[in-house]
Amino acid sequence: MDFVLRQYGLAVVWVFDSDRSLVYSAHIGNVGPSDLHFSEKMRRLLFSSHPTSHFFLSTKEGLIELFGAKIQPGGDTRRLTPAKGYLFVGRLWSDEVTAELGKLTESIVSLGQENFPPGPVHMERRNDNVYVLRQPLLGWDGNPVASLSVRNKTPIIPETKDFSDQPVILSLAFVLSTLILLSASLWAWIAKPLAAISASLKAENSTGIRYLTESQTEFGQISRLIDRFFRDKNSLIGEIQRRKKAEEQLRLAGEKLEQRVTERTEQLSKSSLLLRSLASQLLLAEERERRRIADDLHDHVGQILVLAKLRVQQLKELSEPGKTHSLLEEIRRLLGETLNYSRSLTAQLSPPVLREFGFEAAVKSLASEFERQYQIPITVEDDMAMRVADDQMGILLYRSVRELLTNVVKHSHATAVRIRFATDGDRMVTTVEDNGFGFSAAQTDAINEGNRFGLFSIKERLTYLGGEMKAESAPGKGTKILLFVPTIFAMNGARRREQSEH
Repeated sequence: MDFVLRQYGLAVVWVFDSDRSLVYSAHIGNVGPSDLHFSEKMRRLLFSSHPTSHFFLSTKEGLIELFGAKIQPGGDTRRLTPAKGYLFVGRLWSDEVTAELGKLTESIVSLGQENFPPGPVHMERRNDNVYVLRQPLLGWDGNPVASLSVRNKTPIIPETKDFSDQPVILSLAFVLSTLILLSASLWAWIAKPLAAISASLKAENSTGIRYLTESQTEFGQISRLIDRFFRDKNSLIGEIQRRKKAEEQLRLAGEKLEQRVTERTEQLSKSSLLLRSLASQLLLAEERERRRIADDLHDHVGQILVLAKLRVQQLKELSEPGKTHSLLEEIRRLLGETLNYSRSLTAQLSPPVLREFGFEAAVKSLASEFERQYQIPITVEDDMAMRVADDQMGILLYRSVRELLTNVVKHSHATAVRIRFATDGDRMVTTVEDNGFGFSAAQTDAINEGNRFGLFSIKERLTYLGGEMKAESAPGKGTKILLFVPTIFAMNGARRREQSEH
């Protein structure tokens, strides 16, 4: 812009928008925007008058000759559209300018601030044929602010008096040409970059302003910021897309993993059901084998022993007294013990009372047997609410209670035992409690895990059938073992009694 100003001999440029606000200015030297003081009245007069204006303004740097024009689209040759703004250019009438004019006219040219001559042009003749031509220089309101004086001895001065306005007209034409060139320069310097930046922002692409990024002007800085913004934006969009892709892959992997977990869970559930079924079949097979052995003992061994005992008794009655009698008595006693053991073993393998009267009655019979054999008081409490109706579960609970009573006899040193049948929500509870030595927390945990005193089989079988075993104990406070089974293996006590009566 400094080059343009110097090229056309201008000192200052101002650009106002349609609201008469200053939007751009440039100057050379000390003449700047602060030297141009437009009052509101002055702006209304200048901006609403003819398309062009010409006036002088006195500043601290000297007299400035100003030329103004409305800014309108280039295609509006008739100036019919509203003005988009206003352009003012100024030329400083410095001593160098007046000296240059004096050389061009071979005259003495000076500027004055007082004694403005009347009329547009005033000429007077002095001694020695010296002519003085005075031209008032008008301000924005039409009042003179200075006067232009030209001294010359050339006799042609009077003849050109009538043409004194010609230099002004020529000067105005020159300035108008300057304004047109300046408008074109401003278009190339301001409007074109602004249009490129606007188009870039609308297109969201910085390709159209790449050439501006090398410029060191304000537009170059703006273009570099916009270019960096779009580069960062594209980088961010790429990162977001990559993250979405990764999230999608992670989601698909999660779905596959969930599907595999579901499949494995189904397989595990099937395996668990199969294990429970196998455990149930094993328990039934074990019980069938126990019954077979018991039946064999009863049907064969027991009968043989009974017959042998009878024959020995007959032999004893037929023999003579003495040594033979003593030997036969010993044989009879041994056969009796063998018969009793066979009956006891048969009862242990498959108690008839369990098959005929159910779990609760079998446990009461078992308690009486243990109390008689080991001299430990055993009480059985029964709330009569539910009864074990499933033979398989009844056998398992009976074996479990027998094992627990055996542990009490062997390890607890108890003086009393309590067995209780009750219900707990949707479960039946069989409790075996003693007042023995009890166990520490670690030993209790071992019992709960089924790792002590032969309880592993009880816990595993209960678990397979949907049951549970828990232990509660403390040193010196006895032990309580609770066996939980679902009520699906039970029936109402009243119903069980009705079935028993029939």
